[in-house]
Amino acid sequence: MSLKDKLRKIYPAASPSQNAKRRREAVSDLRDRLDKLLGKKYKEGSGSTSSTIRTRTADDRPHIGLEEVKGGRFCETPFGKAFMTEYVFPGGFVHGRLPLEEFKNQDFSYLSVIDSKEDLKGLKPDQTVFLDVETTGLSGGTGCYAFLIGVGYFQGTKFFIRQFFMDDFSQEPAMMFLFTRFLEPFQYLITFNGRSFDVNLLETRLTINRMECQLTSIPHLDMVYPARRMWKERTGSCSLGTLEQRICSFYRTDDISGQEVPELYFQYLRHRDANIIRPVFDHNALDILSTVVLTTRLLQFLGQRKACDNVYASDLYSLGRLFAEHGSLSYSIECLETVLEDDTNSYEIRLKSARLLSLIYKRMNRWEDACALWSMMIHEFDDRDPFPFEQLAKYYEHRTKDLEKAFAIVEKALSQIQPWEVEVKERLLYRRDRILRKMKRLSR
Repeated sequence: MSLKDKLRKIYPAASPSQNAKRRREAVSDLRDRLDKLLGKKYKEGSGSTSSTIRTRTADDRPHIGLEEVKGGRFCETPFGKAFMTEYVFPGGFVHGRLPLEEFKNQDFSYLSVIDSKEDLKGLKPDQTVFLDVETTGLSGGTGCYAFLIGVGYFQGTKFFIRQFFMDDFSQEPAMMFLFTRFLEPFQYLITFNGRSFDVNLLETRLTINRMECQLTSIPHLDMVYPARRMWKERTGSCSLGTLEQRICSFYRTDDISGQEVPELYFQYLRHRDANIIRPVFDHNALDILSTVVLTTRLLQFLGQRKACDNVYASDLYSLGRLFAEHGSLSYSIECLETVLEDDTNSYEIRLKSARLLSLIYKRMNRWEDACALWSMMIHEFDDRDPFPFEQLAKYYEHRTKDLEKAFAIVEKALSQIQPWEVEVKERLLYRRDRILRKMKRLSR
């Protein structure tokens, strides 16, 4: 008996009706799984995210085409068609608390403070593009598409936001072509979290589509990094939403969250209703406007320092730290001294400012000022902090050679030390023993 006959004996052939039934079941199961992924279950009112988004974005309005969204149009390219729409804002348009045109009035040389390469200090507003993308996923990778690319730029007295959109996955080459052609005249790039996500994703998609672009070669300011260094002390979270409210005084209403964006796009592809995707265009435009204003606020803080409006003590401390890292010590001292002059500032910020300022004085050989700060920290702040004791002990031991004062300071520090601070105690004991040995040698 052949193998085929044995298999037929074990697995009897199914009738045509049975085969058809199995195919229907398989197709039905696949359709159910796809519906779950694409959000079709909104009709069942299950309270899922899909239900919320569908009710929220499309409502019961009639379906409309993309051409009716903000006056957009399909543009012909060598790779086919892609959709483009544009917003135009007068320079005096106020987003949050600042007009957009205020960006053009800043001193961009201060960008060297936050840019180690110093290739941004020559930035020119009319050669700068602001970039933000919306994607089919939040984790990146080769399977993630940038379906909407938003760019903002100044031209004359106006600010423009142009958005390139792929109406279908097959339109990606056309959309990328429009984007790369648009980018050619610009020399500077500003994003929010673009260095680790947006730019990398666009690079991947351009490579897959065998296109070249200057995106990675032009100077790039990713605002997420200076924003963390500048405002994390005050805001804690440095998401764009938090910074919009706390720094730009802008509060979104009726906006979608970033997590909703991919699902909205897939719903749009399924239902072809531009009412569904409209909020994504608006969300993208708001991100760009907020990036403009946030960059303006950073430049104002760097340029005006304590004279800047709505400046907090924590902001001045962060500014002082930024200027110190850059080597602009006079600006750093100005900021930190301002914090210490106001007794109403919080204990934590005053203590951090005093510590940093004392080290700057030490670096500049302003020993009297440094010692005065260390003494103040011992008497006015936490006298259990070993930092000012150690610094004074070093000063008296190595600079003035006053071993008795150095020994007395170390002894006082040891009396204040906590039992669990073993490392600090060992360090102080080592210093005390060394001072004692020096004192014995001198007394012979």
